Amino acid sequence: MGGLRNKLAKQARDEAHRRYMAKHYPPKPAPEPPRCLCGLTYLEVPIMLAVDAGGWPRRMDYYCPDCLPHELRHRYSLAAP
Repeated sequence: MGGLRNKLAKQARDEAHRRYMAKHYPPKPAPEPPRCLCGLTYLEVPIMLAVDAGGWPRRMDYYCPDCLPHELRHRYSLAAP
């Protein structure tokens, strides 16, 4: 009988803790996916390139094939024949 009491007490504590966490620490929304310069996400283009833009902290620039600058186009062999 003691095992059942302990189990029910633990379930009550867990439920109280879940309610406390939901009230005081609501879940954060999912971060927005990275976008290229034209505003498209990786879900909307066939390929998305991330290029190290330097700086501190490290910053990444994201490009779709249409937004990729000419000097980077040759580096990633996406140049038109």
